[in-house]
Amino acid sequence: MSAKREDIYDFEIRWKYEVEGWTYKEIADFYGVASSTIYWRLHPEKMKENNDNNKDYMKEYLRVYNQTKREKERKKKWRESDGGKEWLKYYREDHKEEAKEYIKEYSIEYNQTDKRKATIKEYQQSDKGKENSRKSKSKRRELGFIPLNKPFKNSHAHHIDEVHIIYIPAEIHNSIYHNVWTGEGMEDINAIAFGYITEETFDKLIAGEI
Repeated sequence: MSAKREDIYDFEIRWKYEVEGWTYKEIADFYGVASSTIYWRLHPEKMKENNDNNKDYMKEYLRVYNQTKREKERKKKWRESDGGKEWLKYYREDHKEEAKEYIKEYSIEYNQTDKRKATIKEYQQSDKGKENSRKSKSKRRELGFIPLNKPFKNSHAHHIDEVHIIYIPAEIHNSIYHNVWTGEGMEDINAIAFGYITEETFDKLIAGEI
């Protein structure tokens, strides 16, 4: 939509339309603008309603479009490119706190859905799930156990590496997939876990004093 013409006054347009009985086209031709310009000037409330509807439409359109196979493949290809990796690296650095809160809220909410619970239960009862569970328990016995904070109600011991653990809420620990051996998901969940230890403990950990 073009910028609002400052030399066209709303009261003049309204007078011509409501009192003198001019049509949208006649007023538009008089001022040398499009008929739609006159319509929106006469009905500003419709413009707001139209903008709100467009926002809702685009939001839903993008939600559906982002789920298409083509878009998923395009995003995956970009994330795996050198430029994509570099951009994601700097983006995560600049939005650590925002990402921490988003992951925490979204993961907890998603993990409580019936669909998610059913999927987890089905996997755990499958042959592959049972096999991976045995492997996980076997590997866990090889891990160290140096706590950086104290356990609390409904907390799980999360290994931030092969030696140190931080107690975090069980619902968070279960909601974010991570693997201490491969490193997958560790950056995301560790970013949350570090929020459950003191700054002094964190500094000592970084300095290698723990």
